[in-house]
Amino acid sequence: MHYFSRKVALMALAILLTFSANPLTAADGVALHPDHPSSYTVVKGDTLWDISGRFLQNPWDWPEVWEINPEIENPHLIYPGDVIELSFIDGKPHLGLSKHRKARNGDGRISPRIRVERLDSPIPVIPVEAMLPFLKATTVLSDNVMDDAPYLLNVAGDRLVGSTGAILYVRSIDNQDSLKFEIVRDDGVYRDPDSNELLGYKAVHVGTADLLTPGDPARMIMTNSAKEARIGDRFLAVTLDEVLNNFTLKLAPENIKGRIIDVLNGVNQIGQYNVVALSAGDREGLQPGMLLGIYHDQGKVYDQVIDNGRTRVQLPLELAGVLVVFRTFEKSSFALVLYAQHALHVGDQVERIARRMR
Repeated sequence: MHYFSRKVALMALAILLTFSANPLTAADGVALHPDHPSSYTVVKGDTLWDISGRFLQNPWDWPEVWEINPEIENPHLIYPGDVIELSFIDGKPHLGLSKHRKARNGDGRISPRIRVERLDSPIPVIPVEAMLPFLKATTVLSDNVMDDAPYLLNVAGDRLVGSTGAILYVRSIDNQDSLKFEIVRDDGVYRDPDSNELLGYKAVHVGTADLLTPGDPARMIMTNSAKEARIGDRFLAVTLDEVLNNFTLKLAPENIKGRIIDVLNGVNQIGQYNVVALSAGDREGLQPGMLLGIYHDQGKVYDQVIDNGRTRVQLPLELAGVLVVFRTFEKSSFALVLYAQHALHVGDQVERIARRMR
């Protein structure tokens, strides 16, 4: 049962991440990659983002050229073994699945007369595994949530730290409204780099615990540990039915702007498939699935033609990468870097994609 549930969950996740039918509008048309193939056979481990980069100069243009084949069941889904073909209609590029897709059984044989269920899973739009550790493991809390949350007072046996199986004494949980809790640790604050506004408290995942006896202190057992629980760690009630948000890729509105304020993968420079925190969230209208461009500030240069070079001119922002938001909070959000043309840095600006990659 556990294996079956996991397989169903993975297949559902891939379906949830499929592009919406609405195209991402582009002001200046769709450009093909200089080395684009005429066709490509999908292999296990591919993502739709990677495949679109093989054909298109700008991978986010994929929905503009994706042609639905009505002869294929579930034409939005792409599986390992499928062949994606490039064609031209009225001079414009179109991408679609080969019309010869057939259902396959477990040993790979074609079964044209018998309808069978595919045993493989559709490929995801983006690399899901890069996001999974940050869907629950790290969160951003408001100041009152962090301050008011129950905290670890002591570990049974008068120990300083607790691990899986340890009995924990927690202040204070006076009811049994929730029996399961996530243990988190304050890991600093996020502030807006421009206004210095407090955006929230970064809380990292420590483990999980079950409530045994409510009270002050309450008695709990640590059921899983990513780190050793320490005195002062906070406890947040969780629900059993929490699931991933259903989102589709779409360009963010023009009015949304922010900056990269943190990189969550423990690296100094930011590159493809790194997870970053942004200084914009629900309040600004960000939603999971929104695509944003990452821009470098090129600074000012002296105009050598007039005023003996005393006039300084601000250069335009330069598009350096693309990211997709996958988790939002009140004033901040987490995003996955899908493309990096240059090394990216904390402080880089993010806004609607309005320029083309070179």
